[in-house]
Amino acid sequence: MNETKQRIIYYDILRIVAIFGVLFNHTGARGYTLYQTCDSSWLQLLEMTVTVFCKMGVYIFFMISGALLLKREQEETKKEISRFVRIAAALLLGSGGIYLYNVFAGNIPLNPVDFLLKIYQGNLATSYWYLYAYLEFLLLLPFLRILAHKLSDRQFVYLFVLYLVFFDVISLCNLLVEGGCALSMPPVLEKAVFFPLLGYYADCRFKVGRKHLKYLTCAGLTGFLVNIVLMYWKHTVSGEWGSDPFLFFIEIWSVTLFLTVKRMTTDMKISPGFSRLIAALGKSTFGIYLFEFFLKKIVDLVFLRIHIQWQNRLIDTVVYLVILFAFGAGAVTALSKLPILKKIL
Repeated sequence: MNETKQRIIYYDILRIVAIFGVLFNHTGARGYTLYQTCDSSWLQLLEMTVTVFCKMGVYIFFMISGALLLKREQEETKKEISRFVRIAAALLLGSGGIYLYNVFAGNIPLNPVDFLLKIYQGNLATSYWYLYAYLEFLLLLPFLRILAHKLSDRQFVYLFVLYLVFFDVISLCNLLVEGGCALSMPPVLEKAVFFPLLGYYADCRFKVGRKHLKYLTCAGLTGFLVNIVLMYWKHTVSGEWGSDPFLFFIEIWSVTLFLTVKRMTTDMKISPGFSRLIAALGKSTFGIYLFEFFLKKIVDLVFLRIHIQWQNRLIDTVVYLVILFAFGAGAVTALSKLPILKKIL
């Protein structure tokens, strides 16, 4: 296992992949919905594939958190409170920054009560839904650790099958049956619960061999292609694409990516310099997510002036995201040196 200052390199590689997915999900017509206005069938397929793949970003973040935190023994209450306060402080910092930006831009009046109400309702920055979900995960962490350590392999498989039934089989049936199914989703299958458990099991309990990974990859690719086919089918039937792509069997292709990256980095000999670079970039991903709103404002000003318009719109978006990520990593690294922000970022 390759580590830099106790950082596990495949976690950081997965963080980098995940943040690119999250950033792409927030590009709107510039990238996320490009496939809806494309004339070329092959290019449309490529753009659709990228959009569906990038939806995996948040799920990967949850899996990393589960793999990292659930394998530990129960911690002191003080440490768990400190972790919760850090994320709550990050939420207040990011939301407060966006709120003040809108105040100075003349979009809204300054009203502390209104600000606190927006924080409570979670509608100040829709992209921060993940922070609210992560706070839920942290509140449940002591119980989830017990659950993760006590569940047998057979029970983990049962949990996986439950998710498969409720989120894939029943959801697929709901596409054909008007009114949907009367069964309610069990709380243990919520994203902030199931995917951390899945990450823990994939990282700590599942001994993956080349043969297992080959079968899992085939299953993941099949599940991924099902979404592409269904999106085309929906557009053919209704004439509309919808606001979001389908995400059937995302648990299969998420765990496939997780285990593939882990296997590759475990087998490869990685230089210390490259490990340090990946560690630094991986460490910056939370700050990039937190300050994405402001990073985009700055990068947009520069990018719109200097960038070359590529013939392919998707390439144009990828170049933009690479610049955004590189600038964000540098900015977050610099900001993390400040005593006030060091503990948050």
